[in-house]
Amino acid sequence: MNKEPQLLRIKEAAEILGVSRSTLYAMFESGRLTRVYLQPGGPRVRLSEVLALSREEGGSTLAEQESS
Repeated sequence: MNKEPQLLRIKEAAEILGVSRSTLYAMFESGRLTRVYLQPGGPRVRLSEVLALSREEGGSTLAEQESS
């Protein structure tokens, strides 16, 4: 079993949360989300953090939307 965290691209995380990329970057600056830097490849976001934030905000995740 792979214990490495699943990482999302910035665009993917923004789509799941239903926000713009600039809003996602503001979430990084405020500390609501953490960036993970990969070389090469640019910043990523942990899927677990995105899903937790989505639930805190009362939003549904893409998986929840697809199942309904």
